[in-house]
Amino acid sequence: MSTGHKIKVVCRVRPFLKTEKPDTSVEVEANNVLRVSNPRDHTKDVKFNFDSCYGPDIDQATIYRNDVRPLVETMFSGMSATIFCYGVTGAGKTHTIQGSDTEPGIIPRALEHIFMHQQRDPYDYDIRIRYYEIYKEAVFDLLKPHDPTTSGLPIREDAQRKIFVAGLSEKRVTSYEQFDSIYQRASGNRRTASTKLNNHSSRSHAILTVQV
Repeated sequence: MSTGHKIKVVCRVRPFLKTEKPDTSVEVEANNVLRVSNPRDHTKDVKFNFDSCYGPDIDQATIYRNDVRPLVETMFSGMSATIFCYGVTGAGKTHTIQGSDTEPGIIPRALEHIFMHQQRDPYDYDIRIRYYEIYKEAVFDLLKPHDPTTSGLPIREDAQRKIFVAGLSEKRVTSYEQFDSIYQRASGNRRTASTKLNNHSSRSHAILTVQV
């Protein structure tokens, strides 16, 4: 990432599902241009510019290498970084950010990157994670077993006027394997439901914080 960028917006177009009829209404025209057919006049197109744009044939590794790895590298210089994945239900957010065993997403690739960097660095690392979800305007700790009797954790402001989640647990991780075990188990605590586009659609917003 260039030093001039503070915020980058990246667009990813997912492949068509088997239940969908393929068309050319949305296409990546260049590395950073998305062409969308005008729904009011199909003879005209609307074009949108992004910092990067990926079509449905681009794999997880390419996206991580081009647009995420440089951001993770800034952490080792003491910088803070945020990766936010946004889209409608069925857009492919969970696949992009979490992935699968055969196609790991941004989170597992980033943590593997951090631990590989740790092995090459002469300094000791203290790596801690928090993982929680926002469901129906309430915050729940995903690192703890779900308690149906709780109404969520309180959100408060400290003396420096910083917002924090009171009572949120934190775990120290010393290897990628340990992180992956904790992360997979915690991800199973998320709320999901069946939709027309996804049988196991996430119904909450999940946030993973990594402190190095």
